[in-house]
Amino acid sequence: MDSLDTEYTSVEEARRWNIAYTVLVGINLLLILPFTFLVLRIRSLRDPSRRWLKWLKAAFWLFFITLALSFSALIIATCALHDIPLDLTTARATYHLSYLVELFRTLSAAATMVFLFELGPGIRHAVKGSFRSHDRLTRYWALFLFVVVFAVAVAYYGLMVDLNENYSDRLGQVDWFSYGGEAQKKSKTVRELVAATQIILFAAALMIMGLAVWTWLRRRRSIVSTVSFSFPRAAGLCDVAADCGRLRRCIWLRRS
Repeated sequence: MDSLDTEYTSVEEARRWNIAYTVLVGINLLLILPFTFLVLRIRSLRDPSRRWLKWLKAAFWLFFITLALSFSALIIATCALHDIPLDLTTARATYHLSYLVELFRTLSAAATMVFLFELGPGIRHAVKGSFRSHDRLTRYWALFLFVVVFAVAVAYYGLMVDLNENYSDRLGQVDWFSYGGEAQKKSKTVRELVAATQIILFAAALMIMGLAVWTWLRRRRSIVSTVSFSFPRAAGLCDVAADCGRLRRCIWLRRS
């Protein structure tokens, strides 16, 4: 379930899409589960060239939590669309789950960003046995971006909950008549904060792509050429994902 509004032409269409999304998320959840446990079994052994490993583990776990929350929210939404009786507390939980999905999705993307930033210096350390000064700057820059994204994500999550609890019927319908101006202001702030995280992640993805290409060009004849080539491919996927996220937010802001 997404916290963004999706328009359907009929209830039947909404039911079909909800079932499709639920099945898709459930399959992804089953596929990601074994990889999540496999990643946890990998040990860094205090190797400086494997500092990226802890961020890879964090990204996997955050993504797994995102899928689990999304699957739970979709199950509840599908039951509601098929007229299966739900109590008010369960219905309200759907909206809170959707807010948590948005939060953990952003944190997962941020952890993936730091992992990819750390991977470049890790490859260089594996080849030369030491870090350079700009490698440390890259790491600190990645950590700074993670802290910024984390703070913004927590802020818009809190505003989403506040908007639902204090300015709506607690079922997603904002009372514009009673809280028109203030509710619109908070809603606009939420949209701007969500868009800001996507812009930050998109800019970071572009920087990661540049770092990946540079690392590959420097290491293509080394003993870690295969890993060096995998870096730009992973960065390219990150760039595509960030671009899709940015486009999605731009469309949402334009509709809002």
